Amino acid sequence: MAKYNFKQIENIWVKNGGSKKLAPVMAAIALAESGGYTQAKHKNSNGTIDQGLWQINSSNYKLYKGHNIYDVNVNAHAAKRLAEGGNGLGNWTTYTSGAYKKYLPKNYPKGQGVISTLRGIGDAAIHPVRDVQQVVGAAGNVAASPIESALTWFGKRLGFALIIMGGGGLILLGLLLIGADLGLAAFAGASRTRAGRGAVNLATKVTPAGKAAKAAKATGVARKAEVHGQKVRLGEAKIKTEQARATELRTRTRHRAAMAKQSKSQTERTEREAYLRGAGDAASPTMAKVRRQREARERKGRKAA
Repeated sequence: MAKYNFKQIENIWVKNGGSKKLAPVMAAIALAESGGYTQAKHKNSNGTIDQGLWQINSSNYKLYKGHNIYDVNVNAHAAKRLAEGGNGLGNWTTYTSGAYKKYLPKNYPKGQGVISTLRGIGDAAIHPVRDVQQVVGAAGNVAASPIESALTWFGKRLGFALIIMGGGGLILLGLLLIGADLGLAAFAGASRTRAGRGAVNLATKVTPAGKAAKAAKATGVARKAEVHGQKVRLGEAKIKTEQARATELRTRTRHRAAMAKQSKSQTERTEREAYLRGAGDAASPTMAKVRRQREARERKGRKAA
């Protein structure tokens, strides 16, 4: 079971897209939740399970679907989504109870935790439909558009200022932002559709399981290429063998024909010589052929005379 210290957890948070300013708080929350152990697990009374470095609850399965939540990068990715959600840092009881503070470094600015808590309360008050947007964002698994992000950032700061100034302004701003959020939801839907074509799932990119899947795929492609190459080589060898056999058969056939022709010529020559000497068989085919040739020459000579 791997264990990470404060600085290492900060680096993991930033590497997975988390805010550098929020890194100390998130590292402290992780230490308060899991002690820095990547395989930490806690079963709740309602049957859900808190998992990994930031103790991501199993009810948030949609944030890491298909990936190992105990991988630090996948866990950090899910924690970032939760921290940017409607409840913000309020998703962790160690934050709302203040238990995380004892893990903060001594040089961390005092009062930072109070300011962050007030900012979280302001976020919840001025964004009553934020949870709906988070569900849409999780389904698309892509980042919000630059326009939406800018408006959200502005809403946070302005809402926090109005909380300090008075409740009346906050109520009015809340009503205005409800309408703005509903309009942004439609705009974000189209933006996320375009962004989804080129989006890369960070968890798949960095997890060992993702690397193993890519390696297995590459091995499978190489194996198929090797098998195909063997089949091609075997086919070529078979063709060459068949061609050699055919050439040898043609050579033997021509040789046999030549030998037969030579034997026939020799036989005819022997019989002709025997006939001319008067010792041949007059009934043999060769002698009959010789007689016919002689008779033909005689007829030709008579006609000419």
